[in-house]
Amino acid sequence: MKWHDPREAFGSARRLGGILLVSGLALGTIGCNPPSEAAPKETAKQAIKPIAVEIQEVKAATFQQTFEFPGVAQPIDSRRVSAESSGRILESPFDEGDEVKKGDLVLRVDAKSTGAQINLLKAQVNSAKREYNRIKMLAAEGLATPQQLDQTASQLEQANLGLKQARVGQSMSVVRSPFTGKVATKFLDKGEFAAPGQPVLDLIDDSTIKMEVTVPESAIGFVKVGDEVKVTFNATGQTYTGKVVRRGVMVTQPTQTFPIEIEIPNEEREIIPGMRARVIVPKLTLKDAIVVSRDALLEGVTRREAMVLKGRDGDIGKAELRVVQISEARGNDVVVTEGLSAGDKLIVLGHRNVVDGTPVRVVKERPAMTANDATPAPKPSKEAGEVEAQEEVQ
Repeated sequence: MKWHDPREAFGSARRLGGILLVSGLALGTIGCNPPSEAAPKETAKQAIKPIAVEIQEVKAATFQQTFEFPGVAQPIDSRRVSAESSGRILESPFDEGDEVKKGDLVLRVDAKSTGAQINLLKAQVNSAKREYNRIKMLAAEGLATPQQLDQTASQLEQANLGLKQARVGQSMSVVRSPFTGKVATKFLDKGEFAAPGQPVLDLIDDSTIKMEVTVPESAIGFVKVGDEVKVTFNATGQTYTGKVVRRGVMVTQPTQTFPIEIEIPNEEREIIPGMRARVIVPKLTLKDAIVVSRDALLEGVTRREAMVLKGRDGDIGKAELRVVQISEARGNDVVVTEGLSAGDKLIVLGHRNVVDGTPVRVVKERPAMTANDATPAPKPSKEAGEVEAQEEVQ
């Protein structure tokens, strides 16, 4: 058996592999068509396809930062009308919800017994008066003592006092409205028996609404008597302007709050007592502020950024990176102090998918923001819906 050197076998294998590699390359070159020139152009075209975005013009406006406090609407005046004398109710003409003028009769009870008592007391007064005059004449002739005269004078005075009280009681059988307002609740009706002090009606005056709000110590410095505030009612969404008419001078323990009272005109009776509301108190006002939605900014590790549209030609343009600084905030709105100017076209949707210089295509231009209004999240356009979905994934 002939012995073979292993190193010689290994060298032969290396030479054979090199030959096969060269042969394969040669065959590939001969057997394949040369690459088309259209392919690189198509790839480049796909690479620069503009990204769909939505933009919004930046405008300068007055920005107001506010406090919000809960409150409940109350009538400016409310009173409970009660019977002042006992008897069966003869008249109770108003029902719940009826308008009542000041001085209108709201209750009359049967005063026949009081009338009979008055007639009896009148007779007693006349009798006491005759007796006093008789004793007075006798005393002048020395036929009656001064003590007798004093006694008859006292009896006459007591009779007059009793008659006066009976007449007052008779006048109390009729109850009249103390102010112009509305019947809120009716407790007794015609034919029922009323006793002195028994509630008959609850009257309210809702021509003006008042709201009592508690303000924390940190905010009381921003509230002054005479200030105008906005009041938004939860049930209707309507906002009204009220005025601060009273501010507490002492802190309420242990909550460390101050009471304030606000009045709101309500001539149309649109505000119903008991409705809940949010009282919006101004804190800070900035003029010519650049206000944008917080969602339109990009939060970096060390800075905040925004993307604006530049070089626009029709719907096509490029994204430009801006480094921004913010100061005040109100909900989702923020004030930008550096990096944006009025007239800039801010990219508000699709901005998370672009970098500085990326070609973009505008699929929707939203109306400019109003700084004094809260910024809702607008519904994205159909074409930008996919972009928004991509941003949410990221």
